[in-house]
Amino acid sequence: MPPGSIVAVLEALSSMDDAEGLRRLEAELKSVTPSSLSPAEYQAFFALFERFPDHDGHGLFRVMIHLLERSSNYERYLVQSLRRQPCELNTSMVFRIINAGYTRVGGVDARHLLAVAAANVNTPASVRASILEFIGGQQTQRAGA
Repeated sequence: MPPGSIVAVLEALSSMDDAEGLRRLEAELKSVTPSSLSPAEYQAFFALFERFPDHDGHGLFRVMIHLLERSSNYERYLVQSLRRQPCELNTSMVFRIINAGYTRVGGVDARHLLAVAAANVNTPASVRASILEFIGGQQTQRAGA
């Protein structure tokens, strides 16, 4: 496939049982660098996480997260994704940002972003529970500091 075709591969992936699609994704990820990610690729990465909110992509989603986190422009797409459809991966990325000592994500207060995600009616119960547990742990840490 030509360079830039990762968006087509991501959009074509309709099941985590699609072994051929996952192989294509794995192959495409090898040619992607953090500095080469385009807006369309950021959006396609997060759209895939949202389509499969309870899956890790057989480890490929973690590779994608590491690419995103090493890039310099992903945060606004993370905020958009979390507002659209909170899922384990986009919330865990915000957790990691907060745990690294930052308070803002893409110009938005990170804790407020999580609170809004927890209140979102589309948030899966397991994700809501993770957010509330994280927020509770953060409050306990601040109270003990």
